[in-house]
Amino acid sequence: LLIIFALIFSVQPELTSGYFKNILMREEYRKYKKGLLKKIVIISLTTPIILLIIFLISNLITQFNYHFPNDISIYAVYDKWKYNNFILYGLIVCFAQFLINIFYCCIGLYSCLKNKNSIVSTIMGYILFLLADLFIYIVVYVYIINKLLGFKNLTDYFNITGYWFFNVGSSCIYVILISFIIQLLAVLLIKKIYKNKERIIINYEDQNA
Repeated sequence: LLIIFALIFSVQPELTSGYFKNILMREEYRKYKKGLLKKIVIISLTTPIILLIIFLISNLITQFNYHFPNDISIYAVYDKWKYNNFILYGLIVCFAQFLINIFYCCIGLYSCLKNKNSIVSTIMGYILFLLADLFIYIVVYVYIINKLLGFKNLTDYFNITGYWFFNVGSSCIYVILISFIIQLLAVLLIKKIYKNKERIIINYEDQNA
């Protein structure tokens, strides 16, 4: 919700004020879309950067001590792989989160286009996120991946809420692949929706009529 909120409040004022229409009359649409892409990348990096800052602070507090004593392993919450490959695990989570954040931003962009009110767009974006979450898990995973194709025990990898419960190194392949496919499909859909600038302008003017 934070990512969707940030994207909407970054883009929506341009649409509401009419700046969007005026700027498209003065510059190339491709240049404007590059600006949108830059905003998406910057906003998508927000949570990975926060995670890296927390990681750096934790390192300073522990004096970069990654030693995991064997005598307390029985109390470990996670699998040993995470403790033994802490940096690699953290980088994988940050990268996957970046990809999923792009997906969130695409939801925000679509919501901006469909409503001129920032609050309503945010609520709409959150509802779309919940629907996408249910669709990806129930339709894509349960019915297609699990029942139709027969791939079992992949429940943890079809979670787009921001955390992946993988324990072994090979699991990261699923995490990165699935998050990449999700954001790629979202980007291609938004690219198609925003392809025609005249249609974008007309669509938004209809809301103000």
